[in-house]
Amino acid sequence: MMQSVLPPSMLDAIERRLNERPRRRFTLKVVPDATQQEGDWWYVVVVPEPGDVRSSEYAHELAAVEETLRDDDGLQVLLVPTLADD
Repeated sequence: MMQSVLPPSMLDAIERRLNERPRRRFTLKVVPDATQQEGDWWYVVVVPEPGDVRSSEYAHELAAVEETLRDDDGLQVLLVPTLADD
């Protein structure tokens, strides 16, 4: 897979859906330059801020956002959890 440029409208939709989730002790940010496309699917890396959050703490959030993006926005997106580089 090669790196792909995430269309601005898709980035906006993903960020909006991430921000719609109930408040928690961290926020989730898209890493646009780590995005890849394979066929109709987009693989979008998401990192927590602050960075001391385990991916298991927010994996269910990503699954819920993926479902909303698919059902309500018609986007085929897999949100990939990762940790921030320090």
